[in-house]
Amino acid sequence: MPPRRRRRRKVRLTHDEVLVLFELVHRWQDGLRPDAVAVAHPGEAEALRRLAAVLAPEVDEVFGAHYAESVEAARTALAESARGR
Repeated sequence: MPPRRRRRRKVRLTHDEVLVLFELVHRWQDGLRPDAVAVAHPGEAEALRRLAAVLAPEVDEVFGAHYAESVEAARTALAESARGR
């Protein structure tokens, strides 16, 4: 087995990407989507928990009255940008 890498990585994301990923990770953690890919190992669950913790400070909308609308707008913008490639 190769040695584990402990070096931290930097990932650059747009705000829309952060918002959409934050929502997705929380749905996975909460098991709210029966058709979602299941977490198959405790290490995956821990990785999702850590990702959520990194993303959370970047998502101001989470406590706002328009969180769902913000998520939907971000999803739409990302989908449209993918079509425009």
